[in-house]
Amino acid sequence: MIGIAGEIISMEWLWTWGGECFGYREDDYLWTYDGKHVGCFRGDELYAPEGSYLGEIKQGNRLVIDRSKYGRSIPQFKRSMDRLTCPRCENYPPLTLYLDHKDFPSPDAFDSSSRQGNRARLTESASTRNESRSRAKPDP
Repeated sequence: MIGIAGEIISMEWLWTWGGECFGYREDDYLWTYDGKHVGCFRGDELYAPEGSYLGEIKQGNRLVIDRSKYGRSIPQFKRSMDRLTCPRCENYPPLTLYLDHKDFPSPDAFDSSSRQGNRARLTESASTRNESRSRAKPDP
């Protein structure tokens, strides 16, 4: 890809450990295939804009979460504006997870309207579903 000033922009496509095409790394930033800025890399480790550990790259192009690193953080940074959608690459076969690791979330789990971080969004989503289920039950 060529940028505005004519410089070549390197896009490294990445997949979740489960094989889903997630998006791409450009410099030290991770983007979903549909243009959402997810986080910033420090080496191969990925951090959310509020500074919390999100996951990392292993096996060259796979995103995975190492549960032993959940407490790590970096200084907060500002999330970039969304971009245009890129054509999504084919999915890959899933890999067997390492001990104390879990698959990286789908790109759909990252909502650009929220600024609270992926784990907070997933927790909130789960609690909302539980509240909806409890409200749907008839009173005895």
